[in-house]
Amino acid sequence: MTTSPDVPPMPSFVCVGVEKCGTTSLHRMLDQHPDVYLGRFKEHFFFNREFDRGIDWYRDRYNTYDGQALVGDITPSYFRNPKSYDRIHDLCGAETKGILVLRQPLIRAWSHYNHQLLRAKFDVGFEQTFDHPLIDVDYTKVVRRFQNHFGDRGLTLVYEDDLAADPLIAAAAVGEHLGITIDGVESRWSNRGMASHYMVLESGQIIDTDQGAMVATARALVFASRPELSEVTIDPDASLVAEAIARQKQWTTSLAADAVQPMTASVFGTVVDDLEVLLNRSLESWRSTGVPPTYELAPLPGAVLERAGAARPHDAS
Repeated sequence: MTTSPDVPPMPSFVCVGVEKCGTTSLHRMLDQHPDVYLGRFKEHFFFNREFDRGIDWYRDRYNTYDGQALVGDITPSYFRNPKSYDRIHDLCGAETKGILVLRQPLIRAWSHYNHQLLRAKFDVGFEQTFDHPLIDVDYTKVVRRFQNHFGDRGLTLVYEDDLAADPLIAAAAVGEHLGITIDGVESRWSNRGMASHYMVLESGQIIDTDQGAMVATARALVFASRPELSEVTIDPDASLVAEAIARQKQWTTSLAADAVQPMTASVFGTVVDDLEVLLNRSLESWRSTGVPPTYELAPLPGAVLERAGAARPHDAS
């Protein structure tokens, strides 16, 4: 695809998923490469939830383009909308390359569950969400759809084996796929985890969060979550906040160690079997896992405090 520096281009590669598999680290790595341009935002959401805004809206998100050889869109949630693939093909061209990042299913589901829990999307236990569209533990249909649309132009990175075990393996695979060389990845490949998106700020501070949103505190504490920002309107140690914290923490505890292996075998075993066939590689390391990380120390998001009546959005009257 030919373009000029003053014309926002369409992406030459798209990362379509999956959430909580290391796509933030992938974005950090590629965003620092001089030959790669990812637009003004970490995720664009155009080919799924913002498609009705039109192509001009999408191009405007790339309006700081300066002639880089590769243009990318890293929006993992595209994989959840089957229409995304046809839209990418139609608007970006049949030669567009795809990237799909995967992770050990149980660990990924647990991480995504906590991510949604802290955005006040769930108030049920982990095992009650396996069939929920936001969690959905079965990768097989995702991989099939990806392979059908991208074929040999697609790249599948398996998180547990490639990204976490040796970042250089992942960097080499991505670089070869895109036709670039990626150096110095050791200092760049870092998944700081969900908790980095939730910050507790002292009164009066202004910061730029990982998500690029400016946050100004008014009084007491501010609990910032993506994308809603709320200010606490009462003393942060008041009973109302304490009750909200107690309710939240009943769900934000780690899985019991003795439950992990049976759950991996009973719920995710068939998924791993099917993926080994689809990906044509051994995923033996996915058949057993240690205890997933706990997120119980992550601060509450503003949505939880709002629901408890202890906070309000900045733009509320």
